[in-house]
Amino acid sequence: MGQSRKKKRWKPDEITAILRRLLIGREDISKVCEAVGCCPSQVYRWQKQLLDQASMVFERSNGSADKRVKAADAKAVKLKAKLGRKAEVLSKLMPAGPVI
Repeated sequence: MGQSRKKKRWKPDEITAILRRLLIGREDISKVCEAVGCCPSQVYRWQKQLLDQASMVFERSNGSADKRVKAADAKAVKLKAKLGRKAEVLSKLMPAGPVI
C-alpha cells in the first residue's frame, strides 16, 4: 500500500525564513516549496495567518496588557490564599490517621 508520511512540525523560525524568501526575496513559491519540502497551500495559510495578525505589531501599548497581567497575578495570589485556608479547614475536619 502507500507509504505513510509523518507530518513535519515547522518551527516558527523556519516558517519566518520561508515567508521572508517569498515576501522579501520575491522568490517563486514553487521553487521555495520544492527546496524546503512543503506545499504551496501550507505557505499560503502561513502568509494569511501572518497578515491577519500583523495589526497587533502596530497596536499602541498603553499599559493595558501590563494591567491585565497584574490583575491576573493578584487574582492568583488571592486564589492561593483561599486554597491554603481550605486545606487548613479540611485538615481540622478530617481525622489525622488512616481510616479503617
